[in-house]
Amino acid sequence: MKKLVVLSLLLFSLMPESIGQFTLLGEFRPRFEYRGGYGKILSIDEEPVLTVSQRTRLSAYYQTGIFSFGFGIQDVRVWGDDDMYGATGAMGSYASIDLNEGWIGIKPYEKGLIKIGRQYWIYEDERILSRRGWNQSEIKYDAFLFKHSGETFRIDLGLSWNNMQEITFGNKYPSGKMKTLNFLYLKWNINDWLYLSGTGIASGYTATDTTSEINMQGTYGVYVGAKKGNFNALASGYYQKGKNRKGTNTSAYMFAVKSDYLFAGKYKIGVGIDYLSGTDQLATGPDYASKNHSFDNLYGTRHGFFGHLDYFNNLSKSTNNGGMVDIFLKFNWMFVPNANLGLDLHTFSLQNDVIDNTTEDFTALSRQLGQEFDFYISWDIIKYVNIRGGYSLFLATDTMEKLQGVYGNARFPSWAWIMITAKPVLFESPGR
Repeated sequence: MKKLVVLSLLLFSLMPESIGQFTLLGEFRPRFEYRGGYGKILSIDEEPVLTVSQRTRLSAYYQTGIFSFGFGIQDVRVWGDDDMYGATGAMGSYASIDLNEGWIGIKPYEKGLIKIGRQYWIYEDERILSRRGWNQSEIKYDAFLFKHSGETFRIDLGLSWNNMQEITFGNKYPSGKMKTLNFLYLKWNINDWLYLSGTGIASGYTATDTTSEINMQGTYGVYVGAKKGNFNALASGYYQKGKNRKGTNTSAYMFAVKSDYLFAGKYKIGVGIDYLSGTDQLATGPDYASKNHSFDNLYGTRHGFFGHLDYFNNLSKSTNNGGMVDIFLKFNWMFVPNANLGLDLHTFSLQNDVIDNTTEDFTALSRQLGQEFDFYISWDIIKYVNIRGGYSLFLATDTMEKLQGVYGNARFPSWAWIMITAKPVLFESPGR
């Protein structure tokens, strides 16, 4: 990594200014965690763990005329996960460097852009299409993207198609990975404080690992966003139909509303609700039972919406397809210009009836899941260095413990973390 940085700096420092704009960025992001209930509620027999994960990234961007290029490599590891080691220490990993970005951009006209290769797709509040930045590896797409950005109107078209290797026939692909993801995004800026957008997404998974049949599902959503002075508001709604990854016909929906207001330039209060449909397990009608009613939020972010403890990353699994309602209240205090304190309060409940499998009676669980409290602090030490930390706890109900498989034997769920993010600009040419 060090040799690559030095070589890149040397090569591009020798180039004349007229050839274009070149930027070389670095990123170093270690995260230290005490996991006493992160991701799942532990049983009394399961011990909390201390763990450290780390992202190290080098990204290069070049712009000349109508062409632009992006290239990034990264190493994501957990301290101690090396597979090359001896009794006295670690020597490295066989596969620890990964391509993070690799794309070419072509600007065919002033307001248009074509982007081809490995890239991020980030739209609206990242409900469905997201980089999922809390994840050290993040989510990228090998894809084609067309963008047109006018004065008041924008249109984006994204297409992706995946294979495990170069092939000469067939479309076999692991059923646990998305075979294809395609979208159309439209946005209309009604005025300087109000906009409307719509998204249509076609996602597909192979029916099995050994067949080429693809189960396609459509996800259709609209957004209304407003920003006027210190007030922000966003409302969204989605509907899903088609076949889910298991081949079941889908009829599912979700909606979300949130708003916040900034007081005195440093106090922000936000409130909102996320409502994701689930399947009523007490319903016996054949037409209803033959369909999937649990909304799938695809590759959208979870950590920023459903609590920092990430109990609902896999919503169908964590709620047994019962869907979820999350009512939240958020406080943020910017006590100095480069630092802030925050507290998020969540009340979670099932959206629909889920059968209680711990009893012999055909009865439903109580819908209440519990409350989560997320405390956090963020401080920009200098321009390129930020330090963040936090503490989270969950007050679980009997229903939550039953869904987690720790009923009557649960450890109090808590989690503490601290993360340093350094993003230095290693080199930047003057350009034209």
